[in-house]
Amino acid sequence: MLINLSNHPAYKIENEEKIYIWDGEQLNAISQYGEIVNLPFPNIPPDYTTEQVFDLATEYMNKCVTLIQSSNDESAIHITGEMTFCFVLIQLLLKEGYTCIASTTERIVEEKDGVKKSVFKFVRFRNYKLL
Repeated sequence: MLINLSNHPAYKIENEEKIYIWDGEQLNAISQYGEIVNLPFPNIPPDYTTEQVFDLATEYMNKCVTLIQSSNDESAIHITGEMTFCFVLIQLLLKEGYTCIASTTERIVEEKDGVKKSVFKFVRFRNYKLL
């Protein structure tokens, strides 16, 4: 199971059908994990204290662990978002032996008529490492 904890869902549900948003390269890169579960990234107010972020990260660690324990597949958690939350959550999960990954992209800037447009092309997933 791959838990996608980000603001970029891997798929959406329309008329009870799963429609993938991630491109084929992303889907192929995580195929060893089987099912993808979107876990929406929480809204983290900028005035949260460090302790509130820690508490929220602990809550999300428990959500991830519960999902993983319901699966017999190899598992990983794809985590991207607000940095202090991600830092705490990733450290908590890694200390418990869970695999956490990030997506890497190449930023391609196109300029047309004086307007710059950034396109992000998926390259690979990279594991976080506990230090």
